[in-house]
Amino acid sequence: MSFVHLHLHTEFSLLDGACRIKKLVERGILRNENAVVTAAVPQEDILREESRAVVDRAFEGSLPSFLAHFMGGKTISNAEADELKALIDRFREEDSHA
Repeated sequence: MSFVHLHLHTEFSLLDGACRIKKLVERGILRNENAVVTAAVPQEDILREESRAVVDRAFEGSLPSFLAHFMGGKTISNAEADELKALIDRFREEDSHA
């Protein structure tokens, strides 16, 4: 099995080092107050955007393809399956009312 390293960048990525901090401050993603850098964006927003970027770039936007690769033959409990089904149904209903 070959190893593939996914080097993904989104507007939240800090992989480019300190030179990016200034740009992220300018974009309102980070705050820099007296040389103390803190997040200006909730972690939930960052995780959502990073997750979408992975699905978009590595799986051509296909959530089912991402999930199939993520599971990699693993099994889940009935409770986990029920939770995922409920989550899918909740978003399906929200989409139909939009």
